[in-house]
Amino acid sequence: MNISLLFSHIPDGFFSILNGKYKQVYVEILQEIYVLYQESISLIDKDILVDLLCDVMEQHSNLFDHDEEFLDFRTSREKANYFFRKLRDAKWVAEEQMMDYTWKVSVPDYALSILRTFEQITNGHQEEYRGRILSVFQHLYGEEKESYISLQQAYENTVMIINGLKQLNYSIKQHTEALLVESDLHKVLNSFFFDFEEKVLGAYYYRLKSSDHVSKYRVRVLEAVQKWQFDHERIRQQSELLIQDQVFRELHQAENRIYSWLETIEKSFSQMDEILNEIDNRVKLYSRAAEQQIKYHIRYTSGLEEKLNTILLEIAQNIQATSPSDYIKDGVNELISIFSQEFLDSNSWKIPYQSKPKQRSSLVEKGEVSETDKKNEIEKILKRSNQGKTVEQINDFLLRQGKGKSIIPMETLPTEKEGDWLSLIYAIVYSQSKKAMFELSERNEAGKRTIKVGKVTIPHRSFIRKGERK
Repeated sequence: MNISLLFSHIPDGFFSILNGKYKQVYVEILQEIYVLYQESISLIDKDILVDLLCDVMEQHSNLFDHDEEFLDFRTSREKANYFFRKLRDAKWVAEEQMMDYTWKVSVPDYALSILRTFEQITNGHQEEYRGRILSVFQHLYGEEKESYISLQQAYENTVMIINGLKQLNYSIKQHTEALLVESDLHKVLNSFFFDFEEKVLGAYYYRLKSSDHVSKYRVRVLEAVQKWQFDHERIRQQSELLIQDQVFRELHQAENRIYSWLETIEKSFSQMDEILNEIDNRVKLYSRAAEQQIKYHIRYTSGLEEKLNTILLEIAQNIQATSPSDYIKDGVNELISIFSQEFLDSNSWKIPYQSKPKQRSSLVEKGEVSETDKKNEIEKILKRSNQGKTVEQINDFLLRQGKGKSIIPMETLPTEKEGDWLSLIYAIVYSQSKKAMFELSERNEAGKRTIKVGKVTIPHRSFIRKGERK
């Protein structure tokens, strides 16, 4: 995107009116201008527009009564002309005098595009999916299928489908987040049964998943795209037509644009299932969130038991604060039996969970450790560390005991001393290490699985040099 070209179309200070304290008023005025401009065949009559702005001024008259900026304006029409001048200076509208000396108002193209976007955001625009994929197919296989115009129309419809699915994907995410923080059950139900189904998904999306499913047209569309991609002569001819129609000046620019259209169509139809599956997952998450919210509100906020608990708690608080102790027996018992209670069980399931109190810090006396105790602890730590064996040490141990043999039976290894016994244990543990030179043999299923050596019993297995097991 050419940034300098963008700001050559949009004037400076264009968005300044939307930053002030009356931005809500300006937005309402712009909406009215957009509706009036859509209804008008030609330009807007300025007097009609000012009359419309007068109605907006009267609706917001309380905002201007105490503002020093509007003290000199006595009538609503003067205020309307003031807001119109602000819009004209910011280049949202333009006025011109006609041949009959009347003043007309027009809306620039850039402002019209932004107003259209405002309307879609405000009213919840729903993308039209119906017929889009069929339109792509028809443009690629119709009578004008050899023309770059049909290819461009197929490309534009493809982009509309993908952009619409992206917007739908994000819209579902927004509705899910809003649903999770909603505290009113009626709004939760309305959002689930009306807003989401009708305004977000709509019938068009379901058609895209059923009758207008992409799988019905994907193969044929991709075949047509591949024919275009391998037909270099047709691409060159259509590129020359683009130059003749003054769309491009250079041949390579036109060819690159055609290849870009083809690549977009191919990529979109090949990967469209990915975003459709993501939308399906978001719909499932939304339904699950709605179900949880409805269950929560019905169970914990709208149930009869919860309402009775709230009423009784309020009665108890009022009695404790203002009434004598015998009020429960004399007055309330005539309506409903209420029994006095001296204490409340803190372990009862009806007691709501409360946060634990913060722990208060206290000073800890520093204990003195003698030098002898320190020395003993250090010796214990050193002794434990010396007993540990590394993989390299175990490899040297097995090489020394095996004396060059590739198979070393466990019963041939020494176990009398504590160090030898530890070496045997480490050899078994390290046998699965990548750095170990020896591994354990298979278990002896036919004979004994253990063997007794002296006073100890060890597995009846051997250490085999890695790479030499049969």
